[in-house]
Amino acid sequence: MELNLEIRLRDDNTDFINELSDMKGVESAVLVSYNGDYMG
Repeated sequence: MELNLEIRLRDDNTDFINELSDMKGVESAVLVSYNGDYMG
């Protein structure tokens, strides 16, 4: 199963991604920055 979420951060603290990666059953967690512009 793949899950994609859009989140907005109040600050630049991205430590939560490590907690997600460490959860049972999670194989990988990736944080991607998006500024609203599509390429292509």
